[in-house]
Amino acid sequence: MRRRIDPLYVASAIIAVAAIVVLLVTTTAPGGSASRSGSVYDDGPGGAGALRRYLEAMGARTTTLQGGTFEPGPARVIFMLGVSEGVSDADVAKLRRFVRSGGTVVLATELGLLERSLLDAFGMRVTGIAAGGTHALATAAFADPVARSFAFDRGVALGVGADADVLATDGRAPLIAAVRDGDGLFVAAGSLWPFLGGGLGQADNARVVLALARPALASSGVVAFDEFHHGVHPTSDVLVLLQETWPGRALVFAAIVTFLYLVLSGRR
Repeated sequence: MRRRIDPLYVASAIIAVAAIVVLLVTTTAPGGSASRSGSVYDDGPGGAGALRRYLEAMGARTTTLQGGTFEPGPARVIFMLGVSEGVSDADVAKLRRFVRSGGTVVLATELGLLERSLLDAFGMRVTGIAAGGTHALATAAFADPVARSFAFDRGVALGVGADADVLATDGRAPLIAAVRDGDGLFVAAGSLWPFLGGGLGQADNARVVLALARPALASSGVVAFDEFHHGVHPTSDVLVLLQETWPGRALVFAAIVTFLYLVLSGRR
């Protein structure tokens, strides 16, 4: 007679495998990949490693934001490029305080899902698919250095409030927009391509990005790249991994559900 496998054994095995995956993913940095990681640890066409080197060559000091918790630190400009973890309400509050005190946050997204709370905080939203291609620029925001056009292959159109400044469009709707809050600025871009290694050299993309980083260069400040929301939590504290990362929280939820099942089913 064939022995039936208890589903609890299967659930336990799945949770164990998930725990190993969480520990591996959250204790290592993103590596090179053909996909769009937006990470400075990715030197490929889909990473921001080339952007970091470019800004350093132009005189900027750069750093990364990573660790057990998200902290803006001494940065003057923060680039958040294609985050892969949800931005929590606590992190949104920290970013708003950072902007109000004079900082600049540049958020680039092609979905707007994981960053929705941050977009909402500054009165922005994703409204549809943007029209890729090369588009002309006609704004003083990109006068230093002079940028006349930008190029991207895919992205999303933005919906902005009346207090926002539209810095670039796809010919139909805003693609890059900025909102001033206190002494600082929040900038949202509907495409990652101008910031990535594969797109930085197209049209005047490099000059567009340099203009966005100008507040740090003009004040000898620091340009920080957000790696925390790319899942870089290099810590040996398992409790931090479980409490401060979305995969860890999902693992805790699965463990709680399994425990409740055991209690309610009366099984030992």
